[in-house]
Amino acid sequence: MSSLHHGHNSPVIVRALGITDYQTTLLAMQHFTANRAIDTVDEIWLTEHPSVYTLGLNRKGVRLPQNNIPLIMVDRGG
Repeated sequence: MSSLHHGHNSPVIVRALGITDYQTTLLAMQHFTANRAIDTVDEIWLTEHPSVYTLGLNRKGVRLPQNNIPLIMVDRGG
C-alpha cells in the first residue's frame, strides 16, 4: 500500500491486491463505497482476476461464446 497526493493535496491510497476473485473484490469495493464518510481517503485498487464476462444494464441481445468463462451480472455499463 502506498499513498499519493493528487489535485489539492488530497491523499489517495493505492492498494496492490495481486490476483483476486472478481466477485469478492467487487463486493469489497461496494462495501468500501457504501461505508465511506466525507473524510474517507480515496483509494485505487490494483488487481488482476481470472477471466469473466460482465453483463450490465445494457445487455439486451448480447451473444457470448460457449466456453467455461463465468458470466457475472453487474449494475452498470454494457
